[in-house]
Amino acid sequence: MRPTPSILLMLCLGAAACGTVGFEGKPEVDSASGGLTEDNDAPVQITALLPGEGSMAGGDVIEVRGVGFEGEVSLLFAGTAAEITVDSAELLYARVPPAVAAVLVDVVLVSDLGEAVLPDGFQYVDDGSDGGDGGDGSDGGDGSDGGDGSDGGPGVDGMTVGHATLDYFVIGCPSCFGVSSNLLIGASTTFHEPASVDWLDWHPALGTCVANASRSGPSVRALDLGSTAWLHGPAHIITMPRTSVDGRTTYENTAVSPDAYTAATNFDVEDADGTFTTAPLRTVDQGFDSISPWGIFNDGTSAYTAMSASNMTLSWSPPSVAEAVIIRLDIFRDGEFVGDILCAAQDNGRFQVPASMFGAYYSGDVAALYIYRSQSSFAEDPDDGSIFTGASSFGGIGTVTLVP
Repeated sequence: MRPTPSILLMLCLGAAACGTVGFEGKPEVDSASGGLTEDNDAPVQITALLPGEGSMAGGDVIEVRGVGFEGEVSLLFAGTAAEITVDSAELLYARVPPAVAAVLVDVVLVSDLGEAVLPDGFQYVDDGSDGGDGGDGSDGGDGSDGGDGSDGGPGVDGMTVGHATLDYFVIGCPSCFGVSSNLLIGASTTFHEPASVDWLDWHPALGTCVANASRSGPSVRALDLGSTAWLHGPAHIITMPRTSVDGRTTYENTAVSPDAYTAATNFDVEDADGTFTTAPLRTVDQGFDSISPWGIFNDGTSAYTAMSASNMTLSWSPPSVAEAVIIRLDIFRDGEFVGDILCAAQDNGRFQVPASMFGAYYSGDVAALYIYRSQSSFAEDPDDGSIFTGASSFGGIGTVTLVP
């Protein structure tokens, strides 16, 4: 039996930080209703929120009805926990947490029996009671105290203070990786001290490839700005809990809902203090109409199509959409990861991986092959000139067997 590359996919895409992440299968969607397919046998269910809307300021007490509210129970609105009082296994009361925008959010209930998700289950409304405008800055908070560097301190004009990513991948062979979903959608944000850095400097020059590229990211001190950060799209908010990647504090969500991703769209970043950075991240304008050889995305017994190391050529359409098309091979032997090849191709519709890149690998080695469009973006703070950068990826993950 041919070995599988790994039970975990290695997520080192638009984000510089690299790690292995598993992810759960996406829920079955009822195409007629646009919602989750009802599962009356599920041990945990949310059947009703009464009422189903409330103020952005939070504090409204609502009823949550369903089944399976047993043991340790928690209720989250767009990833933020609510204060709850459990009345029975079928009823609890929740004090709704505040939100930063008038949007529909997912509601998630977790108990000892499992988890239930109610997509777009609660509507936040703007009733003007969001806590005020925060003051006019007349206390010196607008930088008039010299905080912009005019007192000899370090200015931030032109320096980078953070980086956000949003990546969308279709997996050709979920069974090859031991997962059930054919989608991997991830978002991340890192806030850091001002520095002259490039979060994508690990990309090779256009038209070239490198072996075993270092993707540890720039040497900057990351900032812990609270438990959660958010990406704000036109209709959805992506919640990113605080975590640590390669020892660096970052905010990450490796299981973003497909509904939250929109191509050719600007996303804002918000930290836990409610500070917004407007549109530092723009998603890739368009995916692919075709990729050849299409066999790299075969599933089941047809997976691991043979590709020649001496003539590994990939083509795609349409061309001229993004800054670059990234081609990456994570190579495995006898189930163990042995190295990778990373190429940055011009988005002109065709690229051949140089045969010299395969010198360390054997015929019969297998690889996870990533091909994706890559687009960078940034936003400049009009007050202090600091830069917040973004990167977005859109593509597919296939499998190949190396042959001479």
